[in-house]
Amino acid sequence: MKWIRWWGVIAFVVFAAVVGGFWFVLADSLVKCSIERTGTALVGARVELDKADLTLFPLGLKLTGLQVTNPEEPMTNAVSAASVSMLIDGVNIFRRKVIVEEMAVEGVRLNTARKTSGAISRRPESESKKGILDRFALPALEVPDVREILSGEVLESVNLANRTRDEITQAYSGFEGELAGLADRKKLDEYRARFERIKGSGKAGAGGMGGVIGATGDFLSLQKDIKAELERIERVKTGVGGVLANYRERIEEAKKAPFRDIERIKRKYGLTPEGFSNISRALLGPALASRVETALLWYGRLSPIVARAATVRDAGVNVRFPERRPVPDFLVRKAALTGRIPAGEFSGLITNITDDQEKLGSPMSFNFSGTRLKGLDSLKLTGEINRVLPAKPKDTVAMKMRGYKVEGVELASKSAFPMELRQALVDIDLTALVEGVAMDAGLSAGFSSVEMVSGKEEPGVVERAVASALSGVKGFKIKASATGTLSDYDLKVSSDLDGVLKNAAG
Repeated sequence: MKWIRWWGVIAFVVFAAVVGGFWFVLADSLVKCSIERTGTALVGARVELDKADLTLFPLGLKLTGLQVTNPEEPMTNAVSAASVSMLIDGVNIFRRKVIVEEMAVEGVRLNTARKTSGAISRRPESESKKGILDRFALPALEVPDVREILSGEVLESVNLANRTRDEITQAYSGFEGELAGLADRKKLDEYRARFERIKGSGKAGAGGMGGVIGATGDFLSLQKDIKAELERIERVKTGVGGVLANYRERIEEAKKAPFRDIERIKRKYGLTPEGFSNISRALLGPALASRVETALLWYGRLSPIVARAATVRDAGVNVRFPERRPVPDFLVRKAALTGRIPAGEFSGLITNITDDQEKLGSPMSFNFSGTRLKGLDSLKLTGEINRVLPAKPKDTVAMKMRGYKVEGVELASKSAFPMELRQALVDIDLTALVEGVAMDAGLSAGFSSVEMVSGKEEPGVVERAVASALSGVKGFKIKASATGTLSDYDLKVSSDLDGVLKNAAG
């Protein structure tokens, strides 16, 4: 009896060699291609890896040279990482569940240059972004020609005068019928003749008793006709009097309307303090609007990571076997990140990355902070992506930044009135809440050690006054809010710079 079947041993060795060869030759390449393909589809621009290394003992994966292209700037990486290492739960692999117990992302950098374009298709500028930026157009600081102003303005005085004239004409037409029915000279002569006949027929001896009775009847008839005529006259008089009283007030309003038009046009086109009210919207709004649009763009791209896609099953009975410790099909329990930005190093922790928070029972949370930063005292970013109840998604984020040094920031477009924030120290507090599609975000920022300069070579008189006023500002505050829906929101910006600009205009 043979205890060892050599043909079986040889078959096993051959099989193991084939599997091992497949593993060492193709596994890493398949993982690399899968990650690049999935990431590119998610971001809308190239996601590339230098290398993927899958290990069996212990089960893990290491990614090297990760680059995620910024779709808006194909020659720039939105995010890059030197390495991404993860330790995978081997037991759950047999349950077709990918559970990453720990992940370490090292060498994270933002906005790094690329050697080749990462674009996969031409992306037109967002229409919503165009619209939101148009709301913050800086008003012209030059008064246009008077004829141009009047040709493009709707004047209340002209409209009111035309309406009053048309209404008076219409009212007069309504009274024409009444006026035509009133007694004229001929009618009055008829009444006088009837009265004379009644007087003659009523004299003693003229027709006897029958004549007197007839004259009395004629007199009563004449009296009735005259009374009806008087009532008609009184009615017309009352109606005309009421209309005239009403239109006297309208005419007085029409007389005042030109002066109101003058004041309104002066406020709109004139260089008055009111004309500079909330000009900080034009100076500061475009930069804020652009950042809001960028944040919403990335929010939309990253949302599918935590949104469970619906699966289509074949017809049949849906049997769910109870799990003692239910876990999602994909889960990263803890991901630690370290990286560098121009200001210095930062670190962060993300927990519970999964597309099935309902089964996990916990939301995804993140916490980032900056250490040893240059030009920034402190930075802290915290938030939560909550899909535990899929029908009631709720996401929050909060950021505190202290002592951030900004340099060379353009506030207004070069074609309008270029102002540059040459330097400043900024403290920023930001909060944002998204429930479903509803958004409510608020920002407050305090600027100190401010230096602003005008970039126009030959400014006009008013531009010099505004530039001079702004150049004297050493500190100011900004408040902004974005409320509405993710696709249609209202961005409001206010600043105490408005008072400075009003004084400059005065």
